[in-house]
Amino acid sequence: MINDSNFKRDKEIIYLVTTSVGYDVEKSIGISWHCKNAGSYLMYKKESELSFSQVFPAEINWCIEESYINSDYQYKRYVCNVNLDNLDCGTQYVYKIVSGSTESDVYSFKTSSKNDLKYSFMSFCDFQYSENETTINLVKRFIDENPMVNLITCCGDIADEGYLEKTHRYIFDKKLFSNKTLAFGCGDHEYWGSSVSPIKMLQHPYTYNKLFNNPKNGCEGYLNSSYYFKYNKVLFVFLNCGDSNVSVSNFMFTKQAIWLDNVLSNEKDYEFIIILMHKSLYGDVKQDSAIKKIAPVFIKVFDQYKVDLVISGHDHEYSRTKPLKNNKANNHGTIYLDLGSSGDKRRNTGDSIICSSLYDKYIDIKENNYSLGLIGTIENNVLSLEVRNQHYDIVDQVKINLKNR
Repeated sequence: MINDSNFKRDKEIIYLVTTSVGYDVEKSIGISWHCKNAGSYLMYKKESELSFSQVFPAEINWCIEESYINSDYQYKRYVCNVNLDNLDCGTQYVYKIVSGSTESDVYSFKTSSKNDLKYSFMSFCDFQYSENETTINLVKRFIDENPMVNLITCCGDIADEGYLEKTHRYIFDKKLFSNKTLAFGCGDHEYWGSSVSPIKMLQHPYTYNKLFNNPKNGCEGYLNSSYYFKYNKVLFVFLNCGDSNVSVSNFMFTKQAIWLDNVLSNEKDYEFIIILMHKSLYGDVKQDSAIKKIAPVFIKVFDQYKVDLVISGHDHEYSRTKPLKNNKANNHGTIYLDLGSSGDKRRNTGDSIICSSLYDKYIDIKENNYSLGLIGTIENNVLSLEVRNQHYDIVDQVKINLKNR
């Protein structure tokens, strides 16, 4: 056991600490951190135990591969990943990072348990301009109102420009998620090197992949930015939709659709399937015409396996479809929920949504000045969704019953 009194705190030595889901959150967790020095390591234990176990990470010396002005990611640092497996289900763990005589603050997570008769998750999207108090206050309010909820998901656009480290530092170094397990998706802005016209693009979501240690069970070529995991009786799947401001080949989507088909045909032990993808397949076409070529590729797979819910963002408009199958209302179909914005970038609802009969609900979040988050709760074979604004008022809710698969 290491004596805590020997350490001093220095947040500039150890930073960008994230706790990510493992393949099965009952027993596996992925942890990532950035460190100024080589040789850092992780100490973890059950909260009830006295002694820490020591784990050395997979460690690489890294900086962003393209050169951009004012990007701290240009500075070399050590990116460290640890996978904790064979954990006990339904158990609280604590951990900290040690580098020489410096240690991080204490972080914690709780593994899931299929014995739980009721469990919940939170979902957000499009923090995007994350250097603002709108996002911070929204997420903090949700966490304060739901202290027992351990899983937080986000379907992408964590920052407006993926190359800017300060936007990631702003939200993660506030320790907002210090006792939560994260499942964050890759949005189009994770590919942005600069929004100054002409927009500069990263070749890959480099910084996203160095922030999260996600399960490496995704589609080949998109490991870490596509992945899936089990949380109690829910199968969560994350897809990578690339970027809408550049020409993206359909190969990116067809390849993931084949992978998704394989995942859903092989995974059996679940009650609900929830897909998280940044782009809304039933979003506003005027905002992004690329969904015309993305939607047909994925929807046929969703229909085949009776996916329960697809959570998206990207359009900064809120909408929820009726249960759909073959692009028609069907009580046994899939609900497509565009969460709008969990930040302060909002748009008015588009005519393509207002004039369509496929939607049960839409909200003009710009007119109402809403930032939104979602609480999903599973109990008695029912998935209940509550969408709430920054004042924690319910603005939409729906229940999804267990399907016969």
